[in-house]
Amino acid sequence: MGSVYYHDVENLSPNDRAAFETARTPAAYDYDDFKRDVVTQLAKRFDPDVTVGHKAIAVAARGSRRDADVVAAVQFRRYWSYKSFYDQRYTDGICFWTRDGAQIINYPKQHRANATTKHQATNSWFKPCVRILKNMRNTMIDKGHLAAGVAPSYFLEGMLYNVPNDQFFGTYVDTISRAINWLLACDRDKLLCANEQYMLETDVEAAIPHHPMQEIFYGDAPRMADKPRIIRAKVIIDQVRARLAPHDDEQGVVSFVGFPQRVNDYLVAVVLRVRASCLTSTTSIVPSLRRRTQSTM
Repeated sequence: MGSVYYHDVENLSPNDRAAFETARTPAAYDYDDFKRDVVTQLAKRFDPDVTVGHKAIAVAARGSRRDADVVAAVQFRRYWSYKSFYDQRYTDGICFWTRDGAQIINYPKQHRANATTKHQATNSWFKPCVRILKNMRNTMIDKGHLAAGVAPSYFLEGMLYNVPNDQFFGTYVDTISRAINWLLACDRDKLLCANEQYMLETDVEAAIPHHPMQEIFYGDAPRMADKPRIIRAKVIIDQVRARLAPHDDEQGVVSFVGFPQRVNDYLVAVVLRVRASCLTSTTSIVPSLRRRTQSTM
């Protein structure tokens, strides 16, 4: 799958995007083909211990073999410039699709490398402090002070990643206190995820102009007038899903996000959360909605 990838070209200029589309050759082998082949090979080796879940393919433990979750992920490129095949700049990540057709994009190499650099730059204080925050979160949940799912580990680590390196010193108690005080006083709109590809607090307003539906034009005035409301709702749904994804992985649940409805001055989306194990025994009836944007060059 080294020559097949999915892509994000939202940051390309019109000229660069035109050059990209001219050079791009749609691939005949897509994600559905790849995941099917992965499942087939796992089944040949580990059947009957293979179960296809909402996101991962579970291989149950047997004998001395431990259980494992396999994610059938493919290459993803977030492009910054494209002049030609020999002059292009992009960030390399991965992506996969859930059973209900939602695309999940991540940058594990950048996340791991940045976290390691942060750990070294803080004289090995960063990772222990992340563990302390997670333990604090777990204790607060156990004592009923915090609802489960409010503080996923992914966001706790991302939050602490933004704290300046010079705040990590002395004792752990003092360091956590300084970190929390810094976070309370900072501009939270500028906080980055640890992979530094997205803002930790994603701005709905910033995402709306780039939504694919902006390029759709309807033939009647009422539908065109309603398009901004639909786009805003879809952006909210996408961002709620993205916020819940790390927690879903951590807790083994699947979140279904409803269409946002206005409640006074707010748009509120109802979320139905179901344990993934309850869904693995059912057959998915949701057709694949993924955009087939895979390419090969």
